[in-house]
Amino acid sequence: MYSLLFLLPFEVATAKNTISTNLNLENTINLGYKAGQGANVELKHRNKYFGAKGYSTLTNEEKLKAENGYTYDIGVEIRAYLKDFFIALGKSYGGYKSTFSDGRVWEKSAHHTNYSIGYDRDSLEIILTYSNKENQTPNKREEISFFGEYRLPLKNNIIINIPVKLSIIRYDQSGKRMTGSSLSAGVGLKYEF
Repeated sequence: MYSLLFLLPFEVATAKNTISTNLNLENTINLGYKAGQGANVELKHRNKYFGAKGYSTLTNEEKLKAENGYTYDIGVEIRAYLKDFFIALGKSYGGYKSTFSDGRVWEKSAHHTNYSIGYDRDSLEIILTYSNKENQTPNKREEISFFGEYRLPLKNNIIINIPVKLSIIRYDQSGKRMTGSSLSAGVGLKYEF
């Protein structure tokens, strides 16, 4: 693990802003959702020591026996950088809505505080995030996720993104603490200005 850190290239970043969008495929295990497709948008600013990010995600992904539905997430975070490594504190709000053939609608949402550490360089971003246990729903959901994004520069400040995210999610159901996972992968474009 430590030897990998020494292989990562370093760069002290100058101020830059990016806007990006990705199309994603997502699949879950033991969370009760069908596989889905979605999109996300991200705005990010970074200078030598600090950064900020805002993002939103919408996925066409319903509960297993539902006819239709979606999941969503919107959030912000602030970052403190030391070279290309950072720590971040964020707040997010997310949830789902699913409609069944008999007219029932299942809908839940909650907000989380997110704590992250990561590495952010021109061609690569790696983030480990813990989202605290929420108390707004009976599920009391919490999550730890690993996010990686490879960036392939084109020209005129346009970059191809290839993001992958693996999440381990803990939640209460029927009086038991359960564990599930989610894997998403995508491709998108980023513009740097």
